[in-house]
Parts: sequence; structure tokens; C-alpha cells
Amino acid sequence: MTVDKCVNLAGAIAGVVGTILMYRGTFGLQAVSTWTSQAMADETARSNRQRLRLQRGGLILLTASFALQIVALFT
Repeated sequence: MTVDKCVNLAGAIAGVVGTILMYRGTFGLQAVSTWTSQAMADETARSNRQRLRLQRGGLILLTASFALQIVALFT
């Protein structure tokens, strides 16, 4: 396998994993209601932080995927 094919494969894998992470993190953030207990508010905030991490990680992987594809063009 040549270098450009390896770089393209790595870019494709990064794109697929990034897309899956973004899908898992894009069900929308939950609003913290004023009528909930502090434990429920903390759980909602924790869930929202996890979703934001998934979204950011997915976006980073998608960006890396495009960067790897650009690199593969010039190798």
C-alpha cells in the first residue's frame, strides 16, 4: 500500500469516527429546570458536558480527516 493510500485510509477512518461521535452528541442539550433538585441539575449538567465533548471530538476528527485528504493529494 502506498503512502497516499494509507493517508487517505486514515482520513476516511477519522471522518467516520468523527461523524459517529458528532451523531452521538447532537441530540440537543437538556435545559436545567428550576423545579428540579440539585442532584438532577448536576446530572443534567454532566450529561450536557459529555455531549459537548462528543461534539467537539467529532468536529476535531472531521477536520483531521479533511486535512489528511489534502495531505494525500500532495504525496
